[in-house]
Amino acid sequence: MKIAYFTDTFTPELNGVTNTLAKLRPYLDRNNIQYAFFAPDYGRISGAGFVFQD
Repeated sequence: MKIAYFTDTFTPELNGVTNTLAKLRPYLDRNNIQYAFFAPDYGRISGAGFVFQD
């Protein structure tokens, strides 16, 4: 199974969404589920406005 998550918030922001995604990632890893997060980079990583995080 492959899952893509699209979110308008991600770390380093702190809120319920980022907390949930942080807890979800280990679950997906433990169950060998392929996933990708597509989230804003707030101009800190690529400057492109979004970032792919796997």
